[in-house]
Amino acid sequence: TAGILAFAIFAALLKLKLVKDEFGMLENNAMQSVASAAGYMTGGGTVAAIPALMMITGEPMAAWPMFFWITSIAMLGVVMAIPMKQQMINIEQLRFPTGIAAAETLRALHGEEGAGGRGKAGMLAWGGGIGAVVGFWRDAHANWIPWNLPEKIKIPFLTLAGRPLSDYTISFEGSLIMLGAGAIMGFRAAWSMLLGALVNFGLLAPWLYARGVIPAKLGYKNIVGWSVWFGSACLLTSGLLAFAMEWRTVSRAVKSLAGAFRGKTQQDDGEVPMLWFVVGVAAIAPVVVFLEWFLFAIKPWMGLLSIVLGFFIAIVACRATGETDTTPTGALGKITQVTFGALDPGNVTTNLMTANVTGGVGLHAADLLTDLKSGYLLKADPKQQFWAQFFGVVAGSVFVVP
Repeated sequence: TAGILAFAIFAALLKLKLVKDEFGMLENNAMQSVASAAGYMTGGGTVAAIPALMMITGEPMAAWPMFFWITSIAMLGVVMAIPMKQQMINIEQLRFPTGIAAAETLRALHGEEGAGGRGKAGMLAWGGGIGAVVGFWRDAHANWIPWNLPEKIKIPFLTLAGRPLSDYTISFEGSLIMLGAGAIMGFRAAWSMLLGALVNFGLLAPWLYARGVIPAKLGYKNIVGWSVWFGSACLLTSGLLAFAMEWRTVSRAVKSLAGAFRGKTQQDDGEVPMLWFVVGVAAIAPVVVFLEWFLFAIKPWMGLLSIVLGFFIAIVACRATGETDTTPTGALGKITQVTFGALDPGNVTTNLMTANVTGGVGLHAADLLTDLKSGYLLKADPKQQFWAQFFGVVAGSVFVVP
């Protein structure tokens, strides 16, 4: 969205002769990194814990502490993504569907391939038009419209455990967004998600409902209230196992990390130097630990543990985003809550705000890798995107906090 808006705005400025040069594709790509980082500052992994804390304590969080808190977490997430880029994007070629879509959009808008670019721009316009028509008839509820295409077409004549499928949230979605995401992520990942959904909502949920485990109200919230715990554990172990199976690449990453201390970085291959990861973590992690202690009275060793957990959760969040275009920060945050619930029982603030750290780190690491996927396809400079992401975090905080 930001890429399309920027292209249109600069085209207008060029016609008005307020700018001299056209807005280039790689410039637009760097701008997208700024925009997505700013937009992700509204994400649940970054700011959802703050209203939750207000509900618990009854006191609002002041503006400046909030600014430094969410900014430092997001910046730590950006830094944490550095060691994962080469493995997940260059070597494994994970899809990161939104990154692919953004890159193709820019190619179409900026006409990288001449007539081919114009053809892609035409397909983009047709796709946008069809999506707008479907979205309008699905969501508009004006009096003059004789009928409305419902957002979800229910199947009332099919039941499970005496309840219609729609009560288990099993229905057909009227939106085209998921069709597009599924087409990009590929059959294997999309079929895996569908199978998991059918097992969870079509088999386990009715079984537990029949035994009184799930409330009679059913619905998405009540079902995932129990399934998120099992899903989080599966997600974390699966992601870490897949990462560990690539132990040779992990070993090379560790060696390059050690080389960063000796001044040997990867600048020759155009990647973000591993030294930036070392310096970034060394500079930002103590700030996060200090803010955890100063703002929320979290013990420093627990704050340090939340940083370590954040790195491993970022690995899983980035992999899940690369494979499915979904960043499960809420589910992964439950792992942190379980951990600190055992380490510091009864301390709700510690439980909540350490999960805020790990969730925010995972969210922004995944966002940077999505942007780097676009840059990888467009042959952009990863270092420029890294700095663009940093500026976007600050810009997002400036708007989000008020």
